[in-house]
Amino acid sequence: MIYTEAKMIKVAVKIIVVIAMVFNTATIASADSPSNYVIGTDVISPTYGSSTPSKGDTRTDSVTGASIVCRADHSELTPSSNYSLVVYSRFTPSNTTDEYVLVHGANSTSIHVYRISDNTKVATLTYDSNSNHTIGEVNEVRWDYTGLFPTRVYFVRGMKFYQMDVLTENGQPTLIRDFTADFPGAVKIINDVEGDSSNDSRYWAWQVLDPYSNGNYPVRAIIVYDKQSDSILGTLNPSDVGHVGSLPRPNMVEISPLGNKVITHYGAASTHPSTLSGTWTAVGGDVWLLTGYKAFTSGNNVFATVTADGVSLTKTTEGTGSAADITTDNQYASNSTTDLFWVRLAGGADPNSQTIIADWGTRPDDVGTSIDAPHAWDFDFTNPINISVSETHSGWAFDASGKEWFVSQNNKTDWIEARDILTGTAINILYHGDLGWTNGFHFGKFYNRALRGWFLMSTYSTSSSMWGNNQLMMVELKATADSPIVWRIAPTYNNYQGSYRDEGPAALSYDGKSVYVTANWGTANGTGEVYQFLLPGSWYEHFPGDLHPDKKAPSVPSNLRLTSQ
Repeated sequence: MIYTEAKMIKVAVKIIVVIAMVFNTATIASADSPSNYVIGTDVISPTYGSSTPSKGDTRTDSVTGASIVCRADHSELTPSSNYSLVVYSRFTPSNTTDEYVLVHGANSTSIHVYRISDNTKVATLTYDSNSNHTIGEVNEVRWDYTGLFPTRVYFVRGMKFYQMDVLTENGQPTLIRDFTADFPGAVKIINDVEGDSSNDSRYWAWQVLDPYSNGNYPVRAIIVYDKQSDSILGTLNPSDVGHVGSLPRPNMVEISPLGNKVITHYGAASTHPSTLSGTWTAVGGDVWLLTGYKAFTSGNNVFATVTADGVSLTKTTEGTGSAADITTDNQYASNSTTDLFWVRLAGGADPNSQTIIADWGTRPDDVGTSIDAPHAWDFDFTNPINISVSETHSGWAFDASGKEWFVSQNNKTDWIEARDILTGTAINILYHGDLGWTNGFHFGKFYNRALRGWFLMSTYSTSSSMWGNNQLMMVELKATADSPIVWRIAPTYNNYQGSYRDEGPAALSYDGKSVYVTANWGTANGTGEVYQFLLPGSWYEHFPGDLHPDKKAPSVPSNLRLTSQ
């Protein structure tokens, strides 16, 4: 383990505490915000004060010294919304000049542009001149990251990819490419909301979806698109990974920050062999029936293999799940609705005298393949490299050499880990239990490659007893054996009681000098606003360590790092 409560490191020198909160000021906090640079493991609780901040108000956290500015007001949003939202952690809401921030409504179909200098809502984005035709989360709106077009956004709608200046072209987007001709009959391109382009806005990844059928949109393909050359660089087809008809749908697809790889965020495939115990009843035609099979397979009706005394049985390929579907020996059928399972063994053998094992799971046929868990691929979908154990919350960071690393929670080992996407090399950084078992995690994305060796993590928990509950933290990208620094930016000022919108995923600004969070300011009453937690402009120069040999002399003793056990 990294550290336990019994071994918590206490700060050696008492940090000067800001005694009073600053209430109801209209002052915009400096871009070079102060900080007490707290790195210990004491519990830090938010000091809410006597009122919830109004738009433009600045508060100061009494322990960490962080300046917190309320940037939006949900009552101004049209269509109406109970929240102004930083919708997710994996892409920045602020533009490259940090002059504007994208604020989402809670309906997933509206997004608003706020000017940071005076906290004014300057636009509600639409795809044409009709003010009711808004775009939002489902349109995957992203800023231009080139630095050449600071007020340009990109978005998708149907099979089309657009660009639009939010100040001068709102409602008049320019079509970049219509992918209909590339995939006739398909209806959508999506990264599935959470993915991002490369950090130069050149490379993009999308799933191509066919028309809605049987409860979902089948995935025809996954593609990599080069905006600069207006060309599709790679296509992953179902047959490339052993599927017929459509691909399994990943949680999202994206391009790595430096544009080195395309990432497919598939969940882990799994198998779980279970003996189908109980009394089998003959129903005629050498077919035998077991009632209640789901008790042995956790309700699962997808099987990798079914065997009888080690002999494989074949699943019937036609029918609706009944005895009539089985026509030859060594077959089986199942019906999850009626909880019935049928087999026909060689020579009409009685299954009561044999061991019937059903190896069930999640996409069991994909176990060990390139779509078992997240993988990083070359743009032509060759050379897949595993970068996580499953599709979990994740983010991006740069190591000391400037290489990009994929950060995620390993929910099989309970470590927060990072992996080099070029080699798959993994390091364990923080142990879940030491942060508090009730925590969920979100991770941000670094765009500024000069800020190397750190990742942003925010936590959400219904508990507040552990030091890691409901906190914003910058974590050094180091293995636990090397005692990574954990900088406590501030509590999230969010009372999480289970509502998805109250998870408060924290997103890093494009320049890496502030963190944006939706917080309910302790109320948990179904409302929340966008807050900007300002960081010192020189925060990266403050910390010691061999990751930063070109920076200032250490101002924090190295023995205050979290230590490993």
